[in-house]
Amino acid sequence: MVLTNASAIGKGKTHRVSGKKYRRSECLGFYHPQQRGEQAWIEIIVDNIAGKWSTHNIVRFLTYVPPVQDIAFMRTVYHELGHHLDRTIGALAQGRESTAEAWMKRLSRAYFLRRYWYLKPFLKPAYAVLKRIVGKDADH
Repeated sequence: MVLTNASAIGKGKTHRVSGKKYRRSECLGFYHPQQRGEQAWIEIIVDNIAGKWSTHNIVRFLTYVPPVQDIAFMRTVYHELGHHLDRTIGALAQGRESTAEAWMKRLSRAYFLRRYWYLKPFLKPAYAVLKRIVGKDADH
């Protein structure tokens, strides 16, 4: 796993993801599958993830709370890891992005419940509020 910034990834657009191309410099992460003897690897664009969460004024003060910090990065890391698990273990849903999202949800839930078990009664209401404020992530 490589942590990098948006200026290091270069210009251009991605391959089609759900019928649309995205600017590489605006993406949150990439999965690079194994090829030509190289191992598969994941690239996380830290400043794009941090910037996405800090642009929401209501959420900005929450970025100092450890569970919220974990959520910000966890969604992207586990989404990209989901692409790897799709290739190595198998699909949980139909389609590449749907499978990555399904793995992301499964892995996030397991991690969060193990690490923040004491917050379990508050998770559903908090998630509903955050989802409404931040909106659905476009992980590409």
